[in-house]
Formats: sequence, C-alpha cells, structure tokens
Amino acid sequence: MLVEENSKNILKTVGLFTDSFSPMIDGVSTVVRNYAMQIQRLGISVCVLAPSCQSVENEHCTVLRYISLPVPLRKPYRWGFSLFNNNLDKQLSNNDLGIIHAHSPFFSGKVALKFAKTNKIPLVATFHSKFKDNFSQLISSKFIVNHIIKHIISFYQQADEVWIPQAAVEQTMREYGYKGKVEVVENGCDFTPPTNIDLCKNSARQKLRFSSDETVYLFAGQIIYEKNIELILNALEKIKHTNFKMIFVGAGYAENNFRKKVKSLNINEKVIFAGLISDRERLAEYYSAADLFLFPSLYDTSAIVVREAAAFATPSVIVRNSTFSEIIHDNENGFFIENSALSLAEKLLFLQNEKNKLAQVGRAAQATITRSWADVTAEVTERYANLIKRKNS
Repeated sequence: MLVEENSKNILKTVGLFTDSFSPMIDGVSTVVRNYAMQIQRLGISVCVLAPSCQSVENEHCTVLRYISLPVPLRKPYRWGFSLFNNNLDKQLSNNDLGIIHAHSPFFSGKVALKFAKTNKIPLVATFHSKFKDNFSQLISSKFIVNHIIKHIISFYQQADEVWIPQAAVEQTMREYGYKGKVEVVENGCDFTPPTNIDLCKNSARQKLRFSSDETVYLFAGQIIYEKNIELILNALEKIKHTNFKMIFVGAGYAENNFRKKVKSLNINEKVIFAGLISDRERLAEYYSAADLFLFPSLYDTSAIVVREAAAFATPSVIVRNSTFSEIIHDNENGFFIENSALSLAEKLLFLQNEKNKLAQVGRAAQATITRSWADVTAEVTERYANLIKRKNS
C-alpha cells in the first residue's frame, strides 16, 4: 500500500505516546518501535514520548523521555508523575504534531489527551492489554480494581478513534464498560520469512546445539503468571520421559518462582531460561530452531510473538477461544488446546511423532499469519490522514 503525497503533508509529525519503549521489550514497545521506524521510512516525521531509562540505545527518531520511577513488583515498567514533568507541553509544542497515537491510558495517555484537546489535534488510542488481569494480580480489592478500570475506559471514551489489534478484543472492552466505536488495526512482524526454511532451521539448531532427534519447544514473552506459563510447566512434567528441550526467552517478575517450580517438577535438565534477548538475529535463531511455539496465554490481546514464530514456519499451540485465536485454524496453521496441562501434554505427545504435520502446518502459518510492519504502517498512516481530514472538516 503506497502512501499518498498529500497524506504526508497532512500528517506533519506523528506523535507516538507510550509507557513502554526501548530498551524495554514487550508487545507494546515492539509495536511503537516498528511504527516509528516504518513511518519515518515513508518520509513522515515521528516524535515518541516515552519513560526515562538508565541506558538509551541509538534512537532513530525524536524521543522525548519523561521523568519516571520503577513500578513496584513490575520490573521493567516505569510510572511517570505530572509533578516532575512540567516542561513536557513546551517540548511537545516544538515538534509540530499533526496527530497523536496513545499506546497507553496511563501517564503518557493522559499527557496525550490533554495536549490533543488543548491543541485541537486528533487522538488515536490503541487498547493493547487486558488491564484488569494486571491489576487483579497486584490488588486484592475488586472495588479498587474496578475503579481503576472505570478510569481507564474513561480515557478511551475521550479519544477520537479507538483501535484494537484483533476483532475479539472488542468483547473485552465491552466487558470493561466501553461503549464507543472500535477499529481493527492488526499488528505486524519485522522478520522476513526465509526462502529456504529447511536450511534455516537446520542451521539454527546447529548454532544453538539442539540435537536432531529432540523436540524443541519455545516460549517468548514476559515471564509472568498472566502468560499461563504454569500450565506449560505442568504439561512438561507429564511428558518428561520424552526427548525434548523447552526454551523460555524473556524476563519477568515470576521467573525465580518458575525456576523453583522447574526443579520441584524434576524437569530442570530439559528446561532452559535463556533470558531477555534484544538481538533480533539471535531471537530469529530460536524461532527457527523450534518445532513448536507454546503460547497458552489468555491475557494477550494480540500475540505478536505467534506471528514472529510463524515467519520461520514454526507453528503455535494456543488455547481455544483465546482472544487472538481468530487468526488460527486448528490443524491448518496452528493447534488448539483446552486450558489445561493435560490437554497440552496430550497435544505435545501426539505431535512429537508427527514431524511432517508440523512442517505442513508451519508453512501454512508462514503463509497466512505473517504481515510486514511496512504494510501495516502504510495502512496506519492513511488512517491517520483520513482522521485529520474528518477532524478539520
């Protein structure tokens, strides 16, 4: 999809406001990073508003860092405070923003809403997370959690457009009390599918020292309870007599507890916690080497990692009727399980002897699930331009 020249002129500078950005790694930061890179490649300026951090990579667009403090018990997330960020309006005003896209309803979202209203520019807000799950994990009071959710939904009600990454996410928003319109704008993948997938997979397994006769399972994402990782460990305990390796890529507050559980289940020789991998080429090797990507999360609204695995013809096992399950057709481009360790264990045992089926489904996943960020952001910028036109008419 090509971006019309007049759309570039209308957009001026796109503001991407987020509470999660590089060097932090999660789904939201991945979205914002790719939006920023691809929109700039279209010849459109980008200004990112993001939390302060101790180490900053070489940033390829304008990034304004607001003063922030670590969120207790939720490393690496950070929280901004208006008290310490009095100069933000002035800094933002210097960037000639034509539209703001908020990727969080919290500090950056509040700044986005205030600035958009004051300067009469459109505000897009994407609903990325099942926030109720996050707060329920930290706060025992349902009253307090519901009060927080009410404020979150109030933010989305005030945006000019609300985007969701999958159609099924609308149900979550309705359950939270949102009554407005939503637009489905899918996420993408920044990996280019290899032309010779067999060669790629064999090379990756050799580099990572996986033997040809062992089945390799992979999980990539935050190592937190919300991702349903405990189900994976309980399933692996049931098949520990078989020849496999399970790789967890990522970091999170629950990692130490999961490491202890791995030892208690006596599967520590089969499970590897590889840590956070920011090197995309290294991460690609893990995606390539895996036979199956295990992602039983009920928390995610859009599993970018499932699309990334598919780029390397690695099919995913997900829970039937999970929010992002609409992109999967069982036994065609992925596999469904019920939300139980027994269901996952049975699926893994069956597929260990079905390597041809895995290859067939993996290739179908590669053909049907992956979509480049370049394609996504071309659509996004046209949506931005159309919203600006409507706002100004």
